[in-house]
Amino acid sequence: MTGPALGTLVPGADPVVSQDRLAVLIGSHWDEEQRVEVLGVKSADGALAYDIRFRASRACQWVRVHVQTSATGGRDYDAATSVSSTQYDMRSDRQREVEVSGDGALDYYVFLIPEFEDTDGTFTKYDGVDGDDHMAYLSLFPSGTDAVIGPSSATDNAVVRYDGTTGELVQDSGVLIDDSDNVTGLVSVAPSEGGGPTAAAGSVRLANNEAVKARNAADTGDHTLFFANTSGELEFGTAIQKTADLRPIGTHDVGASFAQYEEGHFNNLYSYVSLVYGGATYTASTTQTQGQTPISGNLAHVSVVANANDVVTLPAAVAWSVCRVKNTGANVLQVFPASSDAIENESVDASITIAVDDALTLVAIDGTTWKIF
Repeated sequence: MTGPALGTLVPGADPVVSQDRLAVLIGSHWDEEQRVEVLGVKSADGALAYDIRFRASRACQWVRVHVQTSATGGRDYDAATSVSSTQYDMRSDRQREVEVSGDGALDYYVFLIPEFEDTDGTFTKYDGVDGDDHMAYLSLFPSGTDAVIGPSSATDNAVVRYDGTTGELVQDSGVLIDDSDNVTGLVSVAPSEGGGPTAAAGSVRLANNEAVKARNAADTGDHTLFFANTSGELEFGTAIQKTADLRPIGTHDVGASFAQYEEGHFNNLYSYVSLVYGGATYTASTTQTQGQTPISGNLAHVSVVANANDVVTLPAAVAWSVCRVKNTGANVLQVFPASSDAIENESVDASITIAVDDALTLVAIDGTTWKIF
């Protein structure tokens, strides 16, 4: 007695059973042909590479993974052209996983080709050229999709950096921007455009009334160091107070040079003073006349004053320049201005004195007059 024809529903029978039988028969038919099927594709960690998993039918003994690029072979299958063409034995394991790597600049086209080994040792490719076209294929790294591949893990809030020049690989960094836009991890900053359209490379341009601020670890607020006013001039402190604190950090000697900072304020009149760091150590001249032992910098440490009223001479006054003179010699120091200059309310070319272990800060308010601060 013969059964009902395939797909015929018998009264009272479960139609699902018939569909299952149909699926099994169709699967058996697939296994009887030279077939290959892609099961999945995943990117490899931190590289321009993909793992391709595929399986072969029972009739398929070998699978050739044939790779072409947009520069070699193009998108249409070319049996004679490839960047790689590797044959895999599928007789003992019907499933394989292979890796295909790219360079980030080209499109890659992967063709999976069933192959059959004849009794004489020759192979038939089911690629539409040698035999029927039973290939599976896929595209990787398509340049038009602008795909970007990163590492397997990264630091939270880290700034992403490009890895190489392809534009498709990125890497982690040590520079962090938190959720409140605070930046940490910077080692140095070297602006290439100067921070503004008129600033030279390596400098930073401040817009009018924009300030440079700082704080130490114990501070709860920022302190303005200086700002650019609406006239484009540099002012110290805040736009309201126009003052600047120079916190005491002591005096240090480096060879013949030294620097000294003291707490103080510049008021609005002198807010444009330029601060120049560094100086030199001097021996006062025993020829006690104007012009002797000229000071060449902004800071002068006079360590030897052999006689009372031995002399040093200030540099020529330049508006808003600063000169600080410290006397650590054994006697009173006499300080002359440069020729035709004046100090404080003294007459032109008249000198002043600095006591032992005392110091004076002088600011030139114009091209001829020094004021004592």
